[in-house]
Amino acid sequence: MRNEAIDRVDTTLNRLGASLFLDGTTIDAARRAGVDDVIALIFGGRVGAMGDVREAEMIEAFAFVSPTMQSATWASIENLGGPTALLPIFLASNAEAANAKWDLAAMGMVGSVAREVIEPVEGFRPGLFTGWRNLALGTGHGDLSRDVASLHALRELRGDIHIDSVRSEGLSALEAEIATRGPVVAELHGWPQPYPDAAPYQQRSLNAAKRTSDKMVEIYDATIDQRRFDELADAAERLLDPER
Repeated sequence: MRNEAIDRVDTTLNRLGASLFLDGTTIDAARRAGVDDVIALIFGGRVGAMGDVREAEMIEAFAFVSPTMQSATWASIENLGGPTALLPIFLASNAEAANAKWDLAAMGMVGSVAREVIEPVEGFRPGLFTGWRNLALGTGHGDLSRDVASLHALRELRGDIHIDSVRSEGLSALEAEIATRGPVVAELHGWPQPYPDAAPYQQRSLNAAKRTSDKMVEIYDATIDQRRFDELADAAERLLDPER
């Protein structure tokens, strides 16, 4: 039951963060800042939290997106100044979208609880979570930008844990995609056909999902109590469904 509740909250948080990427306000704000390549903004901006990374490090970070698709985007990222130049534009445009579409009290609650969860999580491998954690816990940006960074950090925490869980089960990124989300998402993420049959990978994919869920339960249990978790869940639902 605890796993299911945490899975639901994490799914909601993932949807919330991802909804900012292609939001019209985000796109308009980035265009005003001189960036009109949305895909380069998303990849470069997210990986920019890791610092001035190279193409290979980006490919490692976005494990479920084909290297071919990422390589095709890298030239645009470099032309726009590289990941560290895109990061502040990405974060500011996401914050502008959050301001336009969400209740700021609920967003503040999500950010506050997220920071309580991520702050003690240290010693994690370098990756998207580590970069966004450092950004969320740092200084030099406004409250809303910090809350958005905290939301992204909590999303990337589960994402990085899941990448590790998939690898622990001996699955490739494509095998995991086919077993969990199928050919449509595999194609969306740039993986070339023909695709393997999903059946041989389904049990290991389920094992990986459980590893991820168990680890997130461990982290939440070690960092916040039930009251704070319920506040996070309620605030996330209010952002997802403003009429709630």
